[in-house]
Amino acid sequence: ASGHQVVAVDVNLDAGDGLTAPNRTSRLAWRLERAEADMEALPLEPAGFDLVLAAGSLHYPARLSRVLVELRRVTRRGGLLLVLDSPTFRRRPDGEAMVARRMRAQARRYSVLLPRESQSSYFVLGELPGLFERAGWRLEIHGWPGPLREQGRDLIEVLRHGRRTPRFPILLGTRHG
Repeated sequence: ASGHQVVAVDVNLDAGDGLTAPNRTSRLAWRLERAEADMEALPLEPAGFDLVLAAGSLHYPARLSRVLVELRRVTRRGGLLLVLDSPTFRRRPDGEAMVARRMRAQARRYSVLLPRESQSSYFVLGELPGLFERAGWRLEIHGWPGPLREQGRDLIEVLRHGRRTPRFPILLGTRHG
């Protein structure tokens, strides 16, 4: 509506939560260009976008480094990658505990144990800058609490839930090179 060209990419066309879901809720949905594709192989021209938004999705691929390179390919030099709503932990064991809890809950609910490789994952805070840099992005992390606040929240979470819970910082990548 503001004159921007917008393209949506998803791995499914499901009307409930896939690419055709906006048809039910928006009068402007017909104007939305859509492509069904995997994040590692986007059917988009190189350097065609000023901004790429990965909302609740970047923690799913098994090979995040490949996805970051592919997102860089479709973003113009100086363009932005905005990552929202991906669980992030400071410590890998906390992330693995989250995945293990999810797998146990799925096994109880569906009476089948799904393999670890089929599960969504998480980010480890200290690994993000190097991962983004190797793929050609300069990374800024916004919304991560300072050390005292983080320790206080960890203490409260462990007392309340028996574990640390994920944080969901805003990751802002700027394409360089």
